[in-house]
Amino acid sequence: MGEGVAIPHGVDEVRDHIDKATLGFLQFPEGVEWDRNICTVVIPIASSSDEHLEIMAALARILSNPETARQLREA
Repeated sequence: MGEGVAIPHGVDEVRDHIDKATLGFLQFPEGVEWDRNICTVVIPIASSSDEHLEIMAALARILSNPETARQLREA
């Protein structure tokens, strides 16, 4: 997690139940505690392969820019 954004992803045991890679987007304007940090955006990832690694890398590139991360938090 960084810039107030959490990116949870599934575990191997449930991959058989996933048809295609999917993202979610949840906002918590007041913030919620997530792993002892305050989080305002959660982007869950579900994938049936290692495709989630590419998705996480793309999100990390986006979030590495503080201005872009701010815009995402305030969307």
